[in-house]
Amino acid sequence: MQRGLLRRLEELPEVQVIDNTKVKSILGDTEERGPWPLIHLDNGQVLRARLLVGADEFNSPVRSYAKILSFDWSYQMTGIVATMNHRPRGAFQAPNTTAYQRFLPTGPIAFLPLTPTVSSLVWSIGPRIASALMASEPAILASMINAAFRLPEICLDRIYDRIMEALSNREPLTLSEVQREIEWWERSHSAYASARRSRHASTCHLSAA
Repeated sequence: MQRGLLRRLEELPEVQVIDNTKVKSILGDTEERGPWPLIHLDNGQVLRARLLVGADEFNSPVRSYAKILSFDWSYQMTGIVATMNHRPRGAFQAPNTTAYQRFLPTGPIAFLPLTPTVSSLVWSIGPRIASALMASEPAILASMINAAFRLPEICLDRIYDRIMEALSNREPLTLSEVQREIEWWERSHSAYASARRSRHASTCHLSAA
C-alpha cells in the first residue's frame, strides 16, 4: 500500500515529497506576514504553510506548536518484539500465510507471517515477566513463545513464577528444565481436559436415559 501511494504521488506534479529529513522546530511567522507556521527542517529548508497537519506520532512537534495538551499514563506492560526464523511448512501443511493472536490476562501475543520461513512476533506482557524472559537464553524465550500459544493461563503463570524465582536466586533455569516444566503442564492439562470430557459425556448419557 505504501509503495502504491508513493508511486501515485510521483505522478502528481503539484505534490512535492521531502524525505531523509526531520523537523527541527515549528515557529510562528510575523504578524505582518500572517501568523502561519514556519517549519524548520534539519536540511536548512524552511516551509511556510497555511495548513499544517499533525500526523507525527507521540512526541509531536505539531501538537507542541499548536499547544494541544496531552495526558499519558503507564499501562505497566512491556512489548517483546522479535523476528523469528522457522522451518518451512511441510507438503501437507497450509502455507505460512495466517496470522495468529491470543489474548491472555497478562496481555496479547501475536504472530504475523512475513515469508514462508520468517514471521514477526509482538508479545505484550508485564515488565517483571518480560525482563525475566529477556534475561533467559534465546532458546528458552522461543520455548515460552510456543507455550504461550498452547497452555492455559494458570499453567503459564506457574512457569513464569519458576523462571522469575530462579533468576532472583541467581540460578536461572536451563533450557531442559524449562522444557520439562512445559511438558509436565501440557500432560497435566491434557489429562485434566480428558477427564472433564469423560465426565461430561457420562452426564449427557445419564441425562438422556
